[in-house]
Amino acid sequence: MGASPKTPTVMASPIMSVLPYILDLNSYLKFDDTSLTKLLSICQNSCCGTGRIRWGYYRRTVRTETYSVVIKVPRMYCKICKKTGSFLPPFVFRYGRWYLDVLVDPILELCTKGTSLLQAWSQRLVAALDYKTFTRHLHMIAFFAENIHDRFVSFLRRIEPTFQIEALDKRDNIFSGRWFFLGECVVIIKAFNEYRQLNGFKTVSVLGVVHALATPDTILVV
Repeated sequence: MGASPKTPTVMASPIMSVLPYILDLNSYLKFDDTSLTKLLSICQNSCCGTGRIRWGYYRRTVRTETYSVVIKVPRMYCKICKKTGSFLPPFVFRYGRWYLDVLVDPILELCTKGTSLLQAWSQRLVAALDYKTFTRHLHMIAFFAENIHDRFVSFLRRIEPTFQIEALDKRDNIFSGRWFFLGECVVIIKAFNEYRQLNGFKTVSVLGVVHALATPDTILVV
């Protein structure tokens, strides 16, 4: 009998294999990005193995509600397949500039207080982010949350096996469907960060986790 195919796991992708990939913005700025070389040495093409080497970096401006900061985005080159790629932290969309976690408070407003999109934006981000960009980012991250729920719970348990995940009761949530799953992800990851802080560990990007789990193969841009 032939060998049965292996079932892929949450940690199979390089983006899922190490915690530094999903640190929040402040933690990422303090992280020694030269140590990413080893973490990113595995090429996306499975036949190449650890053929990637460091190939410089480029700069990306990331905006928050109150300030902008420039981060270094490492570039890698595979000596075997001759392709270059860059690692863009999942707390920012590929062609975006906004730190995704600026959406956390508006999401909680939507999911727990029943505010409209316009109200959530005007109460939190009107001075920083235009409404069109806000709604585009929000709907995209909500779509991601809708499709990663089981993997997301499994992933957090792999990082911190002793963390107790208490999901929201859907009956107590104002919204259903995409807003429920998005709100649930946000509340659980915020609790996860509080747990890590109490234990002296770096915190992760709340929506970066959602983004990374939903698009593990596109964050390492080839």
